[in-house]
Amino acid sequence: MIPDEPVRGRTPPPWFRALSGIERYRAFSRGLLPAPPLARLLGIRTTHVAAGTVTVVMPASDACLTPNGQVEIVPVLVAALEQASGTALPPGVDAIPMRFTCKAFRPAWPGKGNLVARARVVNDSSLYVFAEVQVEDPDGRHVAQGSLHSAVQPVEPAPPPPPETMQRIEEPVYATPDPYLRSFPSTPFVDLQEREDGMTM
Repeated sequence: MIPDEPVRGRTPPPWFRALSGIERYRAFSRGLLPAPPLARLLGIRTTHVAAGTVTVVMPASDACLTPNGQVEIVPVLVAALEQASGTALPPGVDAIPMRFTCKAFRPAWPGKGNLVARARVVNDSSLYVFAEVQVEDPDGRHVAQGSLHSAVQPVEPAPPPPPETMQRIEEPVYATPDPYLRSFPSTPFVDLQEREDGMTM
């Protein structure tokens, strides 16, 4: 997204998937795991985790604009759906996305405040998880809803056991703010579309 800077954030350690799904996202929300790259890029963070439900927020910032000037809502929508689906998982398995739907009701515009995505599991089994989400803009208006149908599969190879105790992570400090805290003359999404046509290898 910003090619002249190194990637910020880290992927979870190998033992991450040895935790139950709900403990994975509780660890993120409590700062026990390093922020993933999407959190540093777009400011996405989890504010609530419970069995079958999560709430995820994302600043309505310049870092996530579409070419027509609206805020791209899909990142926060998908993050909430994947995390809600994850809360239904036992240790050692993953939810593999199969079918995603999104229906927008009104545009979301940049400004102060956060987009809020509230997702919940509608149904789950040892084979699949189905979750749905609703998204509000910073003014509390309903802007979109969506759903995710995922297959449940064992992690291969099996992850190593997690540590007995976990401490809060000290996040690295950079010379410049994370992208979602900046103001861009042109959104990174537009820059990417101008450089990549999606077809050229």
